[in-house]
Amino acid sequence: MESLAKRFKKIRKKKGISQEKLAELAGVTRRTISHYETECEKPTIENLKAIAKTLNVSIDYLLDYKIAKQDVTSELQLDSRTAEKIKIILALPKNLRSMVYILAESLMAREKLKEQEIKNNV
Repeated sequence: MESLAKRFKKIRKKKGISQEKLAELAGVTRRTISHYETECEKPTIENLKAIAKTLNVSIDYLLDYKIAKQDVTSELQLDSRTAEKIKIILALPKNLRSMVYILAESLMAREKLKEQEIKNNV
């Protein structure tokens, strides 16, 4: 799967738009566009929406979600709802992803304890 930076640049060039023009139309600085295309920064949701709108593409297309969905669901054999939730989690900032992982691990540990209690009581 293409990185967001590569996909971003590829779509912009395919549309024949310079960094300066894209920045102007999307309401961001040229430096911001440059940083997104060189992976120095990740776009905010607001900027992602503005840039997708300016490029006349969906955010899903910009993020290449169609390919990501196929890869995740086929490799792990996940239903589409679960695959979508995983993509949402992966899009979170690192600190929030860590919190989700801690919560999931806590829930799994809790279930394991319940199962052991049931086994011990039988």
